[in-house]
Amino acid sequence: MEKQTLRTRLEHIYALGDVAAITLANGKPLPKAGVFAHAEALAVARTLSAELRGTDGARDFDGEGYCWVELGGGQAAFASGDFYAEPDPVVQLRSPGRLWHLGKVLFERYWMGEGLERAVASLGLALGSKVLGVSAAL
Repeated sequence: MEKQTLRTRLEHIYALGDVAAITLANGKPLPKAGVFAHAEALAVARTLSAELRGTDGARDFDGEGYCWVELGGGQAAFASGDFYAEPDPVVQLRSPGRLWHLGKVLFERYWMGEGLERAVASLGLALGSKVLGVSAAL
């Protein structure tokens, strides 16, 4: 499987999420995290759409990702980075705090909520992302 395109050896067949066995430059596997599966799905969807329309619009999966690390006691940390960097992933782990825990809660509300709850969570995440200078695309 090609780690940027997620193409398998079979024509028009792609692998993403838990079935995508992506080996990083350091020999370790890409973590099985929802943020990666989401980014992989967006890349594959855009590529398939371009193929079906016969246009140039393919999108590679870039190996960038982030996640909140729950620590309990109302605290979390935030990690983000380029997992395709060589020779090893370049990941920054932000110091734990209550603000990161709030971000984790908003992220969960965005994905599991509906309507107004989801909209408010999305706005909170966008604002927090700008204020804290982190990329947390939805």
